[in-house]
Amino acid sequence: MGEPRFIKWREELKYLPVEFRDFHDQKDLFKVMGSRMNLPNGMSWVDAHVFIVDYFLWFMAARGYTLQKSRFNGDFHSLESDITEFKKEQDEILAKLINQD
Repeated sequence: MGEPRFIKWREELKYLPVEFRDFHDQKDLFKVMGSRMNLPNGMSWVDAHVFIVDYFLWFMAARGYTLQKSRFNGDFHSLESDITEFKKEQDEILAKLINQD
């Protein structure tokens, strides 16, 4: 009978939005999330990343569910801006550490 068609689709991460199919983009997202939210029980951004992408979304994709941007026309926060701001903050912290006498 062969593998179900969704196996290749899932292995290619096509159940994720295009902007989150790259591991490094996922990492940036979860670093921001970890810095902006109180994750439960001392969970790190790495723990959240592994659980959500490698377990929860993978499991749901096998059942036909995908992560997608809402079609609701609301005034949402900008994920791109959040990530850019976070990276800038991290660069500033690193610059201060490097420039300490």
